[in-house]
Amino acid sequence: MGLPPLYKEGLLQHARRGLLQLQEYKLGMVEALLKDVLRRLESDVPPEGVRDDIRTALDVILWEMPPPWRER
Repeated sequence: MGLPPLYKEGLLQHARRGLLQLQEYKLGMVEALLKDVLRRLESDVPPEGVRDDIRTALDVILWEMPPPWRER
């Protein structure tokens, strides 16, 4: 599935500010996604979308700043 465009934009903006800001942002996103997964698993609500949230959390963790464009 890949990351939604809004997540990618947030990652890109924080990466431009520096590695520390990027890692803090990534950690916050992953924490929010995993808390949502736990909330759904602990409630009577069917855990639909849990797989997608876990995949998104992994995509966030693995995301790296794309290399800068080079003109030839």
